[in-house]
Amino acid sequence: MKTAKSFCRMCGSACGTVLTLDDDDRLIKVRPDEDNPMSRGYLCYKGLYADEMQNHPDRLLHTVKRQPDGSYRAIDTEVALDEIAGRMADLMAAHGKDAIALYTGGHSYLTSTAWMMLPMFRKALGTNANYSTATIDQSAKFVTVERLGAWAAGKHTIDRSDVMMLIGTNPLVAHSTAGCLTTDPVKTLKREKARGLKLIVIDPRRTETAAFADLLIQPWPGEDATVVAGMVRMILAEGWIDQTFVDRYVEEGGMARLWQAVEPFTPDYVAGRAGVDADELRAAAELFATGDRGSVFSGTGPSMAPHANLNEHLIELLNVICGRYRREGEPVEDVAILMPPRPATAMVVPPMRGFAAVPPGRIRGAGQLFGERMTSTLPDEILTPGEGQVRALFNAGGNPASSFPDQEKTVKALKSLDLLVSIQPFMDTTARLADYVFAPRLQYERADIPMYIYDMSFFPKSWAQYTPEIVKPPEGAQLVDDWYVFWGLAKRLGLTLEYKGEALDMEAAPTTDQLLELRCRGSVIPLDEIKRHPEGKVYDLNQTVQPAPPDATGRFDVMPDDVFGELQSVWREGGREQRLTEGGFTHQLQVRRVREINNSSAMWVPAVHRRMPTNWAAMNPADLEALNLTPESTVTIRSEHGAIPAVVRPDETIRPGVVSMTHSWGGLPGEEGSHEPGVNVNLLISSEHNVEPINAMVRMTAIPVSITPLR
Repeated sequence: MKTAKSFCRMCGSACGTVLTLDDDDRLIKVRPDEDNPMSRGYLCYKGLYADEMQNHPDRLLHTVKRQPDGSYRAIDTEVALDEIAGRMADLMAAHGKDAIALYTGGHSYLTSTAWMMLPMFRKALGTNANYSTATIDQSAKFVTVERLGAWAAGKHTIDRSDVMMLIGTNPLVAHSTAGCLTTDPVKTLKREKARGLKLIVIDPRRTETAAFADLLIQPWPGEDATVVAGMVRMILAEGWIDQTFVDRYVEEGGMARLWQAVEPFTPDYVAGRAGVDADELRAAAELFATGDRGSVFSGTGPSMAPHANLNEHLIELLNVICGRYRREGEPVEDVAILMPPRPATAMVVPPMRGFAAVPPGRIRGAGQLFGERMTSTLPDEILTPGEGQVRALFNAGGNPASSFPDQEKTVKALKSLDLLVSIQPFMDTTARLADYVFAPRLQYERADIPMYIYDMSFFPKSWAQYTPEIVKPPEGAQLVDDWYVFWGLAKRLGLTLEYKGEALDMEAAPTTDQLLELRCRGSVIPLDEIKRHPEGKVYDLNQTVQPAPPDATGRFDVMPDDVFGELQSVWREGGREQRLTEGGFTHQLQVRRVREINNSSAMWVPAVHRRMPTNWAAMNPADLEALNLTPESTVTIRSEHGAIPAVVRPDETIRPGVVSMTHSWGGLPGEEGSHEPGVNVNLLISSEHNVEPINAMVRMTAIPVSITPLR
């Protein structure tokens, strides 16, 4: 036996790991790295079962091709690339380049070379049909940047805050709230609480993070806009704003317009509608606004709820009116050190409204955000005939059949494609619909660096780590690096791939290390220096927030007309009880994350299945008693769009009237013998109704439902 150090890529936290290997470099065990300066001996449950993923008997070890009878047979990878390139060329000749669509999923986000290769391939191919998880996860944050503006120097980090507010996020489980508790979250939060940090949590469920809160507000699901508008009103009415910051960085007349918008959201109105205590809400607003330092952070909750774009705009307004950003001269300790230098500057990046410059799309007028089409429209782009219809889809490390809203429509669309290619290590629900499936290297079989999305660091310190490929692939396997699929197709199509203006060699494939060197060229800390430290290293760079340049005139647009109109629409809505009874519903479904898995990644792994054999419908014990249900009873959960069976389980962290389930579980609709346990809540979700403007975000939580016992 021997050991080697690496880091986990099950999520963006990149926790340090120590791998135990046998003499043939096969993975035996994974444990946390006590010496890692960021994770400091922390590794969540998902990282601990990596050995079961690595050695699972159902792992795909060769490229496979779908046969006429629906079965799959192994095919040489180079032959598969030849065939796919030929079919692509025919489709583009007949239907244009936009007939070819690319979808970037979580696996590719967490593989740095795949993340850099996909944009190169899309640009060289010339297709506009570009999709990713970014526009089905928290795309409302992008909309907020476009409509409100952004602060170039970033928010206060947790270790330099005296108060922090979390809205609809549970970082102790999700590890995905950028800039807040992404690494070593439990010990970090305990340490900062002992130092004196005050924590406010606003969430319909008493989450694991909320257990540490000084104040917990539990509104009804979907009332984010109501609650935050009420808090903004309280802060304005009491004069708790940072007047100096507001005078300098908010557009003239903006604060008067903001007051006009939030004035109807009185404490009594908010308390009655959202089901919260007005005094507790006031206490939360006062605690946050009168603190010296500390920001508001949000997660998928508000971004998947009704009024997602408005929710995120209002949440970020709390930071704006209270001035909760890093200022000139303050230390910057979270530099993205494997990226080129980019100083943090004390200035507003003004709202650009780039989405307004893009022509409306074919589906519900949805255009683009930051060069991407809206993922919720992809099934309709496939199913809707006409110019620009998507006829081929490359799924890079995602699982659309399980993760997209409206699963029935999504599966119908995927089945109708002329060509579906998937890169996945297991025959998941999307792979079982594909024409070709490439078997990629798993995380410890490839060289890598931590994830940087849009060149943004996820880490609270100036840290990075490099890992070489450590684990030997199974004997006889023909695995591919994710990036190689697209390099190989580009070569066959006669395309030249370029990264930041530098052309790749299109005759001899680069190595993964060569691509990493290219990605890190000109970085703050050279990659060779990072390689000298097996557990990574934190660098004290003595950087501070720089003054704004003389020509910086950007200001926040706190209440533009479209946001004003959206808030008025919320005001005109009926209360929760009215909205439920009009549809014949009794409860609301709130989706949640759990410790055991990340989306659809591994619910069938034995270690997971022993702890969580299904995605239970968690309900307050009082609701179970009222419905005459016992734990493990089976019920039908019905929405306006569909119905699913579910197994109930009592959970006192959930208030009565709410049912909570994890998403992306279950097999294909109507499929027999699926190895994925549970049921997919996306069968309850429509992709055509309750859709946001701009980003076409679908309501994926706070869904009105009825619950009926199955006899």
